Amino acid sequence: MLGLLLINKPQNITSFGAVARVKKLTGEKRVGHTGTLDPMATGVLPILIGRATVLSQYLIDADKSYSATFKLGVTTDSCDITGNVTGESAVQVSDGDIDAVLAKFMGIQMQTPPMFSAIKQNGVRMYELARRGETAQIPARQIEVFCLDKKSPLNADNEFDIETTVSKGTYIRSLCRDIGESLGCGATLTRLCRTSTAGFSLDRCVDLDKLTAENI
Repeated sequence: MLGLLLINKPQNITSFGAVARVKKLTGEKRVGHTGTLDPMATGVLPILIGRATVLSQYLIDADKSYSATFKLGVTTDSCDITGNVTGESAVQVSDGDIDAVLAKFMGIQMQTPPMFSAIKQNGVRMYELARRGETAQIPARQIEVFCLDKKSPLNADNEFDIETTVSKGTYIRSLCRDIGESLGCGATLTRLCRTSTAGFSLDRCVDLDKLTAENI
């Protein structure tokens, strides 16, 4: 079997876990995804099967779009709500303040990935070090934010929704962290959905749980 399968990844499963399920359904050894999504994240996960895996280099480098929810006043060690809380602050910002800060994060910039990430240093993934309580210097990388729009006003829970399109290598968790720092109150990510990548949108995806050996 060979081809491209567009999965709508559910929460609480790793991208590797989604690949493993497709491997089992197809009986094909050569199966890979084209861009990791965190276990808490949902959305577009292209999976290449068989000889189609040679196309991975073209899909991994693609720009990606996301919808997300940021919560102000809380910081965590993973930069998302699944991590341990590292700080809490009063939130004294307006929607106008948020809009002004979001505008500053448009364009080319340097971004430091979160400690809980799959980036390797000396052959060890950063999240493995983080889980052991160790830290390491992670070099900043150049990314680009093409659009960053607030889609809802700040609510009573100090949360607001955004939509963004970014270059490869951009961490939305880091973007949330840095925006929170600029607002002076900190922030953490509470929801993340990849809505498109490499021209493939969420409405073209199939739910992982609906796949069977017969319909795949």
